[in-house]
Amino acid sequence: MTKVNTLGPFCWLLYVHLAASGGRGYLVAFRGMTLTDEEIEEYKQALGKWIIWRGFTSTTKDRNVAEQFGNTLFVITNMTHDARMDISALSHYPHEQEVLIQCNGRFEIKEIEYDSAKE
Repeated sequence: MTKVNTLGPFCWLLYVHLAASGGRGYLVAFRGMTLTDEEIEEYKQALGKWIIWRGFTSTTKDRNVAEQFGNTLFVITNMTHDARMDISALSHYPHEQEVLIQCNGRFEIKEIEYDSAKE
């Protein structure tokens, strides 16, 4: 089988596993990303609305790790156990405390802050 033929089944298995073994309780996670001015404006327009991140999304429990990536920091609060999985034990970089969010994660944009000191 080619990689393309096996990607779909792999994603399905990963999705099912995340739903079954995400852990307990709520979690705060962080994601650093580089966004263009246009993308930042789209998030501003989405304030108070729900958005969906279509793919599996890598986040971290350590804010300092996320701040190393990009010009934008997402703070994801109240993430339920069925929406994520702590994969730091599986990572080549366990110190990054990686948490994987399942595909089609749905988030409400509650607040947008601008930090001029980090411009």
